[in-house]
Amino acid sequence: DPGQQALREAIARFLDVEAENILAGTGADDLLDILIRLVMPKAIAIPTPTFGMYRFLAKISRAKPIEVSRRPNFDLDVVALKHAVQAGAGIVFLTSPNNPTGNYLPGAQVKAFLQAVPKDVIVVLDEAYNEYLPPADRVDTLAWVNEFSNLVVTRTFSKIHGLAGLRVGYGVTTAEIADLMH
Repeated sequence: DPGQQALREAIARFLDVEAENILAGTGADDLLDILIRLVMPKAIAIPTPTFGMYRFLAKISRAKPIEVSRRPNFDLDVVALKHAVQAGAGIVFLTSPNNPTGNYLPGAQVKAFLQAVPKDVIVVLDEAYNEYLPPADRVDTLAWVNEFSNLVVTRTFSKIHGLAGLRVGYGVTTAEIADLMH
């Protein structure tokens, strides 16, 4: 099934979203790679320290990684991220909870950032470890996909479901971005 229709429909039921908003890939890394190759940004904003694949994928796609240092407590420096966007970042990676620091992003902070960035800048919210957050700290970011046309939320079955060897990642985004990525 090259269109992963059955898998996308099953994930859509699991998440209670529309199948047209679902992406499936060989791990979330695959989806990040496809997105970068689709957008071909000149630069990518990456809050550091974080998952090393963002920088790797940026470099192999010839995008300049703009590494934005986190605050001393590893929280995001939102002002510095906005400067990275002004400096030409076409994609911004946000990770919640972050790997390796474990910091999670408060929903209000993410939503305010989404409202502040231009709509032509893709914001990737990597939630590979989302299920490890206490329920009180989880935010229904999937509901924001239809509100923010530039949001891509990625998750994986590797962590919480112990399926790393199967390499199944998924994303939720607008039907338009999902269609382009397919």
